[in-house]
Amino acid sequence: DGERSMNTYLGISAELGPEDVSEDVASNARMLFLEGYLYDKPKGMQAFEAASRATRAAGGMAGISLSDPFCVDRHRPEFRRLVKELDYVIGNEQEWLSLYETDDLGSALETAASESGLIACTRSGHDVVIVRGDEEAVIPVRRVTPVDATGAGDQFAAGFLYGLATGADLDVAGRMGCVAAAE
Repeated sequence: DGERSMNTYLGISAELGPEDVSEDVASNARMLFLEGYLYDKPKGMQAFEAASRATRAAGGMAGISLSDPFCVDRHRPEFRRLVKELDYVIGNEQEWLSLYETDDLGSALETAASESGLIACTRSGHDVVIVRGDEEAVIPVRRVTPVDATGAGDQFAAGFLYGLATGADLDVAGRMGCVAAAE
């Protein structure tokens, strides 16, 4: 029938712990992307910290997705620390607003950009904003009528991070993320 669907199970990593992190794998990763949901369990938080520490110590980049506004509410102090410590943070408009407890997206992103190496903000069909230091890219989004928006943020991250990993500039990497998310 031409329709596609994606099935996700957020609880799959509920028992993930630091013993599941391969130091060899994490230290050989050029880019590590972790979900904020891992912070919902102490063992997940420890796994997250071990993996990001090993990747960054070996010269790779580690980053996080803010996951959802409720996840941000549950872990605001930890996520605020991670914005400052990690190499990149990806979130949507509601997640960034929640992180900085404001209704002013410009202010939230300005604060995040001053604290982090690289931030990306998706805005549900509106321009994506990406900031790295003094460099800013605003990527127009081709609006689509979604069959199912589940996973669109993950798809954006996949395209965007692939672009970064292959040396694309922020604008091209952002457009790659938008194409993947729309699909």
